Amino acid sequence: MAKAADKSTEKKQRARPRRDTGPSDLPSSWVPRGANLGPFDLPPLTPEQIEHREKQAAASKRLARYVDAVNRVAVGLPPAPTTPAASKTANPVKLVKSKDWILSLVKPWKKAGKINDRTTQETLSKIIADELSAERAAGVPVRALTQGYIRSHLADFGIWPISAIK
Repeated sequence: MAKAADKSTEKKQRARPRRDTGPSDLPSSWVPRGANLGPFDLPPLTPEQIEHREKQAAASKRLARYVDAVNRVAVGLPPAPTTPAASKTANPVKLVKSKDWILSLVKPWKKAGKINDRTTQETLSKIIADELSAERAAGVPVRALTQGYIRSHLADFGIWPISAIK
């Protein structure tokens, strides 16, 4: 009890002083940078500034087109057409539905005896994932699916149990 009575009630000072939030020493005519000054308060742009802004806008558009082209190649899509007329006539590549592609792949396997009722989900999903990656590398427009996703959705695709494949 004696120790509790010895504690002083004085406030401890902070390790870092707080920012001064009191009145500012700046003149009353000072306006913060970026404040809305209105259309007539700023000086007009010089021709050099206008030219610089146009160059920046053109460079930004070129960069956006380059990034779009790189992304299309990374995903496996053909390059975008360069002219507006070509883009209207070009047929966009449509992805084959994963379910349809897997069904068309697994049905012949069952008929050929590559898979049977003793094939496990793990084995079947591995075979499908390997085939899918090979087909995708060959240029078939099908979405890339992982082995775990395929294993989890075998029943949704209508191929599990294997005896359900017609």
